[in-house]
Amino acid sequence: MATYRNFLKTVKMTNGIDMAKINFVASILLDLERIKYPYSGLGHFCSQLALHLPALCEHRHRLNFLVSNPNSFRNPHHIPLTKASLVKKLLPQLTKSYDLWHSTHQGLFYRPSRKTKNHIITIHDLNFLFEKSSNKKYLYLNRLQHFVENCQGLTFISEFTKKMVLDNLHVGDVKTEVIYNGFERPTSMIFSRPDFLPKGDFLFTIGAIRSKKNFHVLLPFLKQLKDINLVIAGPHEHPYLGKLNELAKSEGIQNRIFLPGSISDEHKYWLYQHCKAFVFPSLYEGFGFPLVEAMSFGRPVFSSNQTSLPEVGGKNVFYWDNFHPDDMVQTYIRKMSEFENDPVISQNLIKRSKEFTWNNCANKYFQFYNKILGE
Repeated sequence: MATYRNFLKTVKMTNGIDMAKINFVASILLDLERIKYPYSGLGHFCSQLALHLPALCEHRHRLNFLVSNPNSFRNPHHIPLTKASLVKKLLPQLTKSYDLWHSTHQGLFYRPSRKTKNHIITIHDLNFLFEKSSNKKYLYLNRLQHFVENCQGLTFISEFTKKMVLDNLHVGDVKTEVIYNGFERPTSMIFSRPDFLPKGDFLFTIGAIRSKKNFHVLLPFLKQLKDINLVIAGPHEHPYLGKLNELAKSEGIQNRIFLPGSISDEHKYWLYQHCKAFVFPSLYEGFGFPLVEAMSFGRPVFSSNQTSLPEVGGKNVFYWDNFHPDDMVQTYIRKMSEFENDPVISQNLIKRSKEFTWNNCANKYFQFYNKILGE
């Protein structure tokens, strides 16, 4: 209990202000444990909520962040922190301490102990329905169904994800809301060129190197294009990397493929800014951060027409109907000609990207908190 008493002291005094003297409406725990993976979409989502929610909740709701390592967590708003490893030990006390608990992803490694607590779950995708065996699909669905039955609110990052949940789970009278992710366009547009990239035109794509990203269809497509390279950036610890390397060799284009792994924002933004086109053949996306990032630079964007991508990209992204190399090339040549002859397309892509901001995202979560709390 000594550890819990210390935790309560940090809640009561924050940045020299006696929090007990402020008439808060509610205390809220925000699960940011996945922020430990900064290069993942989920890690980025958590970091942006941590950055934008405090200003909205200030002097109204008392926020607390659940994090893996408080010592390494960047905390400019001086929000009280709870170490994730303490949750199992202190769960009954923690549950009683909060009026609302927001689980920021459907994995729910940490959750409140009582059904009656105001509990919100953000569901990003049901990709396991496409990726797992029948037995695992059943287990995952049952587990998520249990979580849904014991929460009071569900948020989804796209209408597609919401439809997938409603088609596969019984939601009942749980309050629901679609809240799109955001993107903050860099204030400076001067970035550094990656050292690994030779001179000349290149196509760019980014994402964890896994089979669901479908990157392998880009290789026979690239083979038919002359004098252009391809950069596939993203973590590549998965065996799928081996498939890409083998296919590049068999197609004879291994010298035109660049797989640098995770890259800095400086390099990422430079690649978005200077690519001939951004290409994104992913099969399963709950939202698709890279699509919004690419649109913000006004370069031509080619995407699969699967899952949430048409919803996010809108009508100015170019979509592949299938992944046959000949059809992909024909679509690419035709649409690149349209793009080069119509500057409005680039302007519309930038305009579309500006519809997704983290300020809007955080504000909608703040409103949903109030809805769940009955304000």
